[in-house]
Amino acid sequence: MNVKTGKRRQQFLVGYKIRELRKARSLTQAELAGKIGIQQSDLCRMETGEYKVSLDTLFRVLGIFGGLDGWHDPIVDRHRHLGKGCWPHFDSALILNDSRKPA
Repeated sequence: MNVKTGKRRQQFLVGYKIRELRKARSLTQAELAGKIGIQQSDLCRMETGEYKVSLDTLFRVLGIFGGLDGWHDPIVDRHRHLGKGCWPHFDSALILNDSRKPA
């Protein structure tokens, strides 16, 4: 798999997980989009992998679904102290995988 294909796959997986979380909580796209401050059409494109999910949007989604409650991660803590745009490259699909969160 080349780099472009890998990034596209990651984009799709993140969107798929957002959709899965949204549906599990019986939220419409319009409801979730309103809660995180984006347009419903943009959320639709994110869920289908057409648009990349920005880290800012990803954190807002995680905040809605309680994804960061009680989880102290050095990267997350660094981001909070340094502000936006200070993230090293990482696989954002992992942050959405509840089974990988430390206990």
